[in-house]
Order: sequence, then structure tokens, then C-alpha cells
Amino acid sequence: MNYKIPVLLFFLIVLAYTLIKAKLNPEKKARFYLYKVSDKCEDIGIYYLNHSETENRRYTAQLSESVDTYMIKLRDCEKLLPNEDTLKAPLQEFVNQWNREKIEDSLWQRDGKFLSDLGYLKSLAPDTRKKWKTLFPFFKP
Repeated sequence: MNYKIPVLLFFLIVLAYTLIKAKLNPEKKARFYLYKVSDKCEDIGIYYLNHSETENRRYTAQLSESVDTYMIKLRDCEKLLPNEDTLKAPLQEFVNQWNREKIEDSLWQRDGKFLSDLGYLKSLAPDTRKKWKTLFPFFKP
């Protein structure tokens, strides 16, 4: 029973450290949001094939709205990146070029411009997220 306060203090210190570390690394946050946008847009072609035009239109509007929330976060991260960072100039151009309406139009017309620009940015920012590893490396499912 005497350990409640030290354990609580430990968790608060770890939480504060994590939050401070996240604030100090805008490049990592920008990469995270880029891959979140990419994950959102990943299956749009398959969805279009399996649904009607009105459902596709509604889905495109919802998708562009959810992507726009990440674009706002990317704009904030872009402002925090140092000038010498290799990701700053392309990211700045990307967030200035694409707004919600342009994203929705590009996805609806299926011209691939938004997804192409997103793919280019992803190539500049390799994925550093932790991935699931199999318990049996010789027998991958």
C-alpha cells in the first residue's frame, strides 16, 4: 500500500517525458501524419469498384474531410521543422497546394495527382513506425 504514490509519480514522469519528446520532434510527427493520410487513402480504388456513384461521392467527401484534419496537423508540423530539413520544402509545397476541395476533386476525378504527390512525400520520409514481427521468422504466414 505504500507504493501507490511512487508508482503514480513514476507514471506521471513517464507521461510528461513522452509528451515533451513528442513536441521536440516535429519531423517524426510529420512522417506519422503523412503515413496516416496514406493509410486513409489506401483502399479508395477498391471501394469505388464495389459501390454506386452516390455512395462513392459520399465516401469521397468523408475521406477528404478526414484527410483534411491530418493536413492541418501537417501544416503545424511543417512550421516547426528546421529550415535545413530535407522534408521542409516539399512538405510546405504539398500543404500549400492541397486543400479540402482540391483533395476531394482529385479523388473523385481519379486523376491520381493527390496520391502521386503523397507518394513522392512518402518516398522522402521513410516509414519509421514499429511493425508487427512474427514469432516464427522462418515460417511467415
